[in-house]
Amino acid sequence: MSLLINGRLVCRDAFLVYYGISQYKYYAALKHIRNENFLVVHGNSLRDYKNTLHDLCYAYLQKLMDHLGDKQPDCDEVHLPCYCLKSEIYEEFLNSIKSTILEEDFPSYRTFTITWQKEFSMLKIPKKNRLGTCDVCAKLSNEKNTLTRLSHASWQRKRKLHIKNVFDERQENNRRIIFSQTYPSMVTLIGIDRMNAIRIPWQMPSPKSWLTKARVRYEVISLIDL
Repeated sequence: MSLLINGRLVCRDAFLVYYGISQYKYYAALKHIRNENFLVVHGNSLRDYKNTLHDLCYAYLQKLMDHLGDKQPDCDEVHLPCYCLKSEIYEEFLNSIKSTILEEDFPSYRTFTITWQKEFSMLKIPKKNRLGTCDVCAKLSNEKNTLTRLSHASWQRKRKLHIKNVFDERQENNRRIIFSQTYPSMVTLIGIDRMNAIRIPWQMPSPKSWLTKARVRYEVISLIDL
């Protein structure tokens, strides 16, 4: 048997190095040739590859976006509540499928994130919610700037609990929306979003020049009174 590279006869070692073939694969191929078995079947060719892992991730992310996401009015992005972590969403995903799938068949975290990146690039986790921030989120944001090693664990527990409560509330709201859409003649759902009372009415801030004039006038009047 002759080993050729670009039509030139070479030794076995050069042939293996040039084509990146291991010793094991070389002798396995040589054995097939000696046995006149020229139809080589790859070891994983008979494996039943199913696309269920991708489909599971896709279905969960689609439900997550539809039920818990906020569609942004000025772009195609859909935002999840802030302070979410992809790793924690992946854990919730595993919890949702563990009753129907064996643990050894779970999609990996890499498969989950790749599906998210390729199929749901519009689904984002913002640093801050654009469509309003609740009081708890504002408090967590303020506490985050002063965390210590001892207080960090407590802050993480409060963050996880708040995210769970937000998800539960949105799930319940979505259930009511679906119920009203299913029975439009029986159920009417009215949702109202309100601002904090302290922000109504909104007062335009005074310019610095006006404040300076008012302060000077107040000081002059005070001197006259004296």
